[in-house]
Amino acid sequence: MPELVGPPVLGLTVVEVDGCFHIFNPATKRAVALNETASQIWRLSTGEHDVDDIVAALAEHYGLGHDDIEKQVRATIDELCAEGLYAEAATR
Repeated sequence: MPELVGPPVLGLTVVEVDGCFHIFNPATKRAVALNETASQIWRLSTGEHDVDDIVAALAEHYGLGHDDIEKQVRATIDELCAEGLYAEAATR
């Protein structure tokens, strides 16, 4: 069974500005500003969706094929993991 992406770590400060998220992690004292696509990935990182679900949702939103965006989605999830923003390990 595929691993689910998320949920976010508790205690993050998350602010949405013009559809894009700005996230501050007080545990690491780091802030991250997400672009539109990364923000859509973040919205779906609830612990209820796996990587394939997120890729499918973005492929449909942008009118692209699954294979066209899978690598970028996985790379973004890896970056969010590296920033310590997920409570659980995400699929790599």
